[in-house]
Amino acid sequence: MLYLQYKGIIQVTTWMVLVMAFSLLLILAGFMILSRFFARVSEFSAMVKKAAEGQATVFAYQDSAGELREVAGAFNEVLKKMESANTELSRKVQGLSIMKELLNSVDQCDSMESLMNLLLEKSMRLSGAEIGSVFSYDPHTKNLVLVRYQGPGAPPPPDFPVDETSPVLSQVLKTKKNLVVRDIEEDPRVEKPNNPKYGPPSFISMPVFAGKYFTGVLNLAGKSDNQPFDEEDEQLLSLVVGEMGFALQNTLLQNLYDAQVRESDRHKNLYQEELDIRKRLESERNQLSSQMVHAQKMQAIGTLAGGIAHDFNNLLMAIQGNVSLMLLTSSPHEDSYERLKSIEKQVSSGSKLTGQLLGFARKGRLEWKPIQLNRIVRDSCETFARTRKDVSVTLNLAADLFPVRADQAQMEQVLWNLFINASDAMPEGGGLSLTTCNVTHQDIVGMKKAVKAGKYVHLRLTDTGTGIPPKIMDRIFEPFFTTKEIGKGTGLGLASVYGVVKGHGGYVNATSELGSGTTFRVYLPASDAEAPAAAPPARDPIPGTGSILLVDDEESVLKVGGEMLSSLGYKVYSASSGKQAVNMLKSGLDDIDVLILDLVMPGLSGVATYDLIKEVNPGVKVLLSSGFDQKDASADLLKRGCMGFIQKPFSINFLSEVIHNIMKTEKP
Repeated sequence: MLYLQYKGIIQVTTWMVLVMAFSLLLILAGFMILSRFFARVSEFSAMVKKAAEGQATVFAYQDSAGELREVAGAFNEVLKKMESANTELSRKVQGLSIMKELLNSVDQCDSMESLMNLLLEKSMRLSGAEIGSVFSYDPHTKNLVLVRYQGPGAPPPPDFPVDETSPVLSQVLKTKKNLVVRDIEEDPRVEKPNNPKYGPPSFISMPVFAGKYFTGVLNLAGKSDNQPFDEEDEQLLSLVVGEMGFALQNTLLQNLYDAQVRESDRHKNLYQEELDIRKRLESERNQLSSQMVHAQKMQAIGTLAGGIAHDFNNLLMAIQGNVSLMLLTSSPHEDSYERLKSIEKQVSSGSKLTGQLLGFARKGRLEWKPIQLNRIVRDSCETFARTRKDVSVTLNLAADLFPVRADQAQMEQVLWNLFINASDAMPEGGGLSLTTCNVTHQDIVGMKKAVKAGKYVHLRLTDTGTGIPPKIMDRIFEPFFTTKEIGKGTGLGLASVYGVVKGHGGYVNATSELGSGTTFRVYLPASDAEAPAAAPPARDPIPGTGSILLVDDEESVLKVGGEMLSSLGYKVYSASSGKQAVNMLKSGLDDIDVLILDLVMPGLSGVATYDLIKEVNPGVKVLLSSGFDQKDASADLLKRGCMGFIQKPFSINFLSEVIHNIMKTEKP
């Protein structure tokens, strides 16, 4: 009562309460003995007094001694009960202490295995068991798997399973209830294994639950006091196992929650990946759609450019032919001779431009060969300088420049696109400088991708124009990107530069500063082959004899071509279509030495015309001609017996040389 009354004021421990209770019991027992002693003394004094007065009296000593022994026995019984109560109370106090330690330690366990280890440790300490083991239950295999063994001897292997056929644990697995065995030899519920060294006869096995889920079994044996396990052990251990069950349930629920979170995160990641894939596919689809539209535009532009180039070459053919005829009858000392030479040179330049158009249209065949870039730079700059008198052009070209393996027409296209870009940046005029030099891959910096090791030719073009805003620098090489007004730019110039340079295995970049101009740097792989020397000066036309049939659908080409051939000494026949040429051969025109055949004609094409001509006159020599660069298309015909190909426009000197070589060749 005092403890309950003042426990909040006076700090009293459990052991102090036990000592106080035991002291009170001793005092009470002492009072009882003293009261009986004084009662007997008082009775003895009364008897002595009666005897002194002469009265007869009997002193029952034996009864008093027996009564004292009875009191002493009762006192001893009280002491035994107090000792037993003290022992039981001590165990309960120890159980409570272990429970407190258990609760404090549970928070530090983060897994089912660590909780089971903690359960084994505390249970062995509470029960005094010297041998202990704890198993976890696998619901899939319905087996027990050893988590930990503690005690003498070697433990079974960790992966050693225990199923319902186990002689000791089968009862626990089947009933999911506590099993307390005082003597394994006499207990009919279990079967002793055939092993003389089995161990202590008494043990206890207890199922471990996490809420309603069966999670394992606790086994204890070999108490330190050599006593069998009893109900008190079962009660105390049940408290520990039950308390641990809450922790196991929390851990199990946490594990389930974590698993659900992981699964949710996995599904979330899968969903995000699917979204990313859909976005990527959508982006790729849009990109492919854009590329398809771009390809369609390029195809349309290419078709238009090819048609324009073809027609322009036929027009140049008429100009070139007439100039060639006029030069035949002009003296180098006449004023008109130089003018005619100038016209012929411009026709040659125009032919190169159409070659660029044909290359752009993919109707021209790229001629990859070692070239000297300095020569192309000089010729292109000379032409550009005539078109922009207000732009001063400065050249700084390395004398020992490496050759590059490239297509000359495409290199001219790169230069002209850079010239046009610089020209647009200098509407009021300015300066343009071009520099060439030899470098290695180590000198190339500022590229987004790694540069392939090797030697390179560096072309640097710098203008003094308005410059490029930083916000659009990353887009200047994109197809159809332009800052010009509608109708003043297509956005294909720099994109074409990038495509050509990349196609040649090179690199290109640009730097710019507003108000100070722009610098483009082009790097082309150097070639180990020697570039051919410049073309030798044109020789005089080579006269000849024989009959030639000229087949072309362009009337101007037929007229000037016929006049050029006649001036060379040949007898000329003309046909404006393939069908007309075949009919002429069928009608008896069999003295033809050479047939000049246009490849692109309406109606009967050049290829079809060739096949029919070979049926009528298999021995006729055929020279192919076209305003297109049809070397790819004519390759098959050249293998089948054609004697050569000549690109329009051609001069009379070149024509005479080609025909002269064919005439010397034996018939196929």
